[in-house]
Amino acid sequence: YVEGFNTDTTTYKLDTTFVPYAKDVEPNDEYANAQTYTLGTAVTGVIGSIQNNSSYDLDSADIYKVNVANLSTFKINLTSKYDLRVTVYDKEQNWIGSLDTVQNKINDTIIDENADVHAGDFYYISVSGTNGGDQDSNIYTLTVN
Repeated sequence: YVEGFNTDTTTYKLDTTFVPYAKDVEPNDEYANAQTYTLGTAVTGVIGSIQNNSSYDLDSADIYKVNVANLSTFKINLTSKYDLRVTVYDKEQNWIGSLDTVQNKINDTIIDENADVHAGDFYYISVSGTNGGDQDSNIYTLTVN
C-alpha cells in the first residue's frame, strides 16, 4: 500500500521489482536426508513456511553433511531475514556447538575441543529457526570454512 499527498503538480514514478529466490533442495530436514555441503561454498536456503503447491509446509531445519580433513573449528558466516541458529554435530549426531544470529547475522567460530577428526570423517551442520525465526519464509545464506 502506497499513499502520497502532494499540493503541487510534481509527477513521480514508482517502480516495483519482484526478485524470486531459489527454493533450497528438499528434503534436507533429517540426518538421513542431509544435503552434501562443501566447505567454503555459499549455500542459500529457506527456513519457515514453504508453499507446496496449494498448501504450506513448515520447514523447521536444513541439515547439511560435510566431509572434513584435520579440522576442529568451523568458521560460520550466516545472514538471514529473521533469527536462526546454526548447530554442529559430529558423525554420531553428538552436539558440538551452536551459534544464534545477532541482528540476523553470524560471523563466529564453533570449536570442537575434543575433536578426533580424521580425513574422511564428516559432521552435520543444522540451520534452524529460533525466537519465531521458523514462522515465516526465512531466507538465509550460509558459508562454513
